[in-house]
Amino acid sequence: MLKHSTSFLLFGTSLLYPFAIWRGYERIVSILLFFLWFAKMLGEIYQRQNKWKMSGFFCLFFCLCFFSKNLIAMLYPCFINLGLSVVFGWSMRREAMITHFARLEHSMRGLPELSEKQVKYTRFLTKVWIGVFLFNFTICLTLALLQNQTLWAFYSGVGGYVLMGMVFLGERILRKELQGWFG
Repeated sequence: MLKHSTSFLLFGTSLLYPFAIWRGYERIVSILLFFLWFAKMLGEIYQRQNKWKMSGFFCLFFCLCFFSKNLIAMLYPCFINLGLSVVFGWSMRREAMITHFARLEHSMRGLPELSEKQVKYTRFLTKVWIGVFLFNFTICLTLALLQNQTLWAFYSGVGGYVLMGMVFLGERILRKELQGWFG
């Protein structure tokens, strides 16, 4: 239960994070995120999961944010997008991330196994998502380095999510047409 509560609070706080920074609450949100990541790290250590190192990284990051200028605090969305692109990229070595999600969806809905054409398509989609995450990383990093808090907060808090939503919905709408390319 605590694990789910921590994950939910981390998710919600991360969504609101850019606006908290924009409004000047970087110290408060840094302390909150430090303690949430710390709780997550302790849970992962207790459960003997190797993921605790990533949580520990974010603990240190938010500790730095508390004692530093705004630029470091503005790098959080960069780390998230870069991390997602690395995870999705790493998955290309074996079962691509979107292939994994598609297999889960098929098994939950009682659909047949993925065809070779569908596997190729889902591998392509994984590459698209890597590109989206790298694009978001680049825009967030550029706006952070320019120290433009208003544009950074808008893009990190709304624009990047709108872009991801458009890619997700666009793929759902055009799925049949796009899958035809892999036949």
